[in-house]
Amino acid sequence: MPLIHSTDPDFRVCQISFDALIAIQLEAERRGWATRWSSVDALRSQVRDSAVVLQSLMREE
Repeated sequence: MPLIHSTDPDFRVCQISFDALIAIQLEAERRGWATRWSSVDALRSQVRDSAVVLQSLMREE
């Protein structure tokens, strides 16, 4: 995987809701993409239920 630098057009950091993070996790599970968490339960146990900052590492679909 190529590295993305803060000066690259693909670099993005945004604030999202916890529900949006869960939706991203579920979509990734559905499509068989690699995810940071093994399940939504794992995500809930490791991330506080509040707004989170997400750094997007891949191009958006």
